[in-house]
Order: sequence, then C-alpha cells, then structure tokens
Amino acid sequence: MFKGAVTDGTAMTVQFLSDHSNSGSAHVLVTHGKSGGGSNIETDTVAPGGSSTIKMPLNGRGMFSVMIDMALDSDKGWLIVTADTKPLPTSNGSILGDTRWTYSVVKKSPASKKKGQPK
Repeated sequence: MFKGAVTDGTAMTVQFLSDHSNSGSAHVLVTHGKSGGGSNIETDTVAPGGSSTIKMPLNGRGMFSVMIDMALDSDKGWLIVTADTKPLPTSNGSILGDTRWTYSVVKKSPASKKKGQPK
C-alpha cells in the first residue's frame, strides 16, 4: 500500500510489535531502492509477543519499503514508521497478515531564502 512521500536525507525508523497470540515468527524487511541503482536492506525476525526496531537513513531518491511476512494470514501486529522521529500520519496502525507499505523518496526542496537576504 502506498503511504506517501518522504524526503531524501530523512532518518526513517520502523517499529513492529508482534501480537503474543501469533502462530509463529514474522520476518521484517526494510529496503531503500535508489533511482539509478543500489539499495540498502535490513531484516529482522520477530517471535510472537516480540518487537523489532530498524533504523535506515535515506541517502538518495527512489523507493522506501517496509514488508512484514507473517507466519499465517490471521497473525497480527502493530506497525509504526517515523521520519526523523516524527510520526507519519498514515503510518501507524494495526496490521493483519502479510503487509507492505511503500513510500516515494523525493528530492529535498531547496532552502528558501529569508527576507532581506541577497538572491
């Protein structure tokens, strides 16, 4: 599911909390695929009732993805994605079964000049 855009240079944090009643471990995969090639990949395995936190700096435009592979479609948990420690409005909630959240990584806007500064 597309969740929006984040800015190049942002420090992303992904936190997954697995429900204690889940049938087995979940696999967490966080990737940053860069336009023009190259990628960063982090993974973790989370037992029922456990949690995982993965931090990834975004250093190039492209796509940022969070994938949770549950043992069964009925397994559940809570997924939170933050950008520079700030919650993203559409990226905090309960999930059921395998889940994928994606974000576009866009170029930083040039800093706007303050009034009175030379152009």
